[in-house]
Amino acid sequence: MTKRLFDCPKCNKLPDESFAQFEYYNDWFTTYPEENSIHIHFGDPTEDEEGNIQEVTFIKNYLFNIFKKYPQKKFFIFTDLTTMDNSELVPSESIKIYSEIFSHDQVGSVVMYGGTKDLNEIVFAINDLARSEVSVAKDYHEANQVFQKWQSLN
Repeated sequence: MTKRLFDCPKCNKLPDESFAQFEYYNDWFTTYPEENSIHIHFGDPTEDEEGNIQEVTFIKNYLFNIFKKYPQKKFFIFTDLTTMDNSELVPSESIKIYSEIFSHDQVGSVVMYGGTKDLNEIVFAINDLARSEVSVAKDYHEANQVFQKWQSLN
């Protein structure tokens, strides 16, 4: 496993073995089924189309396996963009896959936090294609407030 680039108050407490990892870009994923949440921590920016498509395909497979494992649950997805910059390349094929993910019946809400203005624009483009609520937040604490509100309504 590679070194963690993220700083998440919740996930920092977990051992490395608790995570799935897309090592090429140092992305880390974990699920908290008891609270219906999934944390995705992006690592290095993806600067090529093929790499981005492989990354989002990995994410889709990870999430869809979680959905199969917990078919009765809806999930809130925390998406940490704090290590990303404006060199991030998200081709149209990746946007379609993200839209497919965020339109899945078991995705209750998604909050992406720590992104640049350009990354937030990509989030808004995905939101236009998705059935789930996709929002942006400044940081983890603001994202967690969105989660607390979502949890109180579900």
